[in-house]
Amino acid sequence: MKKIFFLLFLPFIFSSCLEEIEFDIPDDQRDKIAIQGKLLKGNPSIVEITVTSLFDFDGVNNPNRQAGAVVTLHRRNGQQIEIPYFIPRLSHYLEIEVDNPDFEIEENKEYQLRVELADSRKYESDWEMLLPTPNPNKIEIDVVQKQGFGNANTVEIQDYLEVYINTPLKANGASENQYFFWEKEGVHRLTGGLSSPDTSKICYVNHSISNDKLLLANGKTISGDSASIFLFDTRIDYRFAQGYYLTLYQQAMTQNAFEYFEKIDELIDRDATIFQTPAGRVRGNIFSSVPSEEVFGFFYVAQSDTIRLFIEPQDVGSPALFCPPEVIPMAETFDNYPCVDCLFALNSTLIKPDYWVE
Repeated sequence: MKKIFFLLFLPFIFSSCLEEIEFDIPDDQRDKIAIQGKLLKGNPSIVEITVTSLFDFDGVNNPNRQAGAVVTLHRRNGQQIEIPYFIPRLSHYLEIEVDNPDFEIEENKEYQLRVELADSRKYESDWEMLLPTPNPNKIEIDVVQKQGFGNANTVEIQDYLEVYINTPLKANGASENQYFFWEKEGVHRLTGGLSSPDTSKICYVNHSISNDKLLLANGKTISGDSASIFLFDTRIDYRFAQGYYLTLYQQAMTQNAFEYFEKIDELIDRDATIFQTPAGRVRGNIFSSVPSEEVFGFFYVAQSDTIRLFIEPQDVGSPALFCPPEVIPMAETFDNYPCVDCLFALNSTLIKPDYWVE
């Protein structure tokens, strides 16, 4: 038995989120294969697959990605397309244009993932149906106060932003309410160069919005044709001081996919304690050509619908700026200080997002 850290790949649209969870792992489980993937219908459609040796880590605790695997996506009508390995994303990744005649992405059609490793081991997923996703109506926000930890690690009352999605619960033509999953993204504006001649520099900083839960909702348990669903909250801080764009990606998924991610959500629930029963293995929909070999992971398909909301500083109480109104003494001596040059903020760029309209 060896205690290690298991890096769980969660299905985010533009990147894979690594959720670090400590487990006691039997030695006979350390050569298992994990395959996590998705097909998201859009313009273009996106296919992203990660294939890793589940518990095979190098010296810096990175999973061993199977870059040499041959990954193909299949349709029931016989169409297939190979998904190449894309080094910048450390995954097999492909964008499929809407007018691609060789492989069509259509609603109410079934798709399957197939993987062959360099050592000739073969895996395939169950067939998954691509369901239409209803167009969300709007993002709703509310400012609330709750207890949190201050800079001195003391408990204090702080302002939080609660985020809701107002959406129909079924797509046009659907006979019943659907299962939902959301992904989220935030971009805030940051001015830099306060202590340099270039005081007009404006950066746009893309950041993940931390949350301990996957954003899931079972529409079948909600009455009516539409609802306002609470998704998450986040502390109001400097990110909202100069303009903030919140993006939500709404996906309707099959019951099989929803139940899988619901179990994953229970697994990563940070409210659990060491005194509770340890989480068991989550069975996915990917299987080996060798019936006795256990495989971890899931392949799902969905249509992704994007909705955005621009949040003005005054909408959330005009929080303090990240950079002080006057330059911190000696700040200009630190070349990587964001208030000297906002490009030193993580994931920042001078390129204004195409959707940024105030």
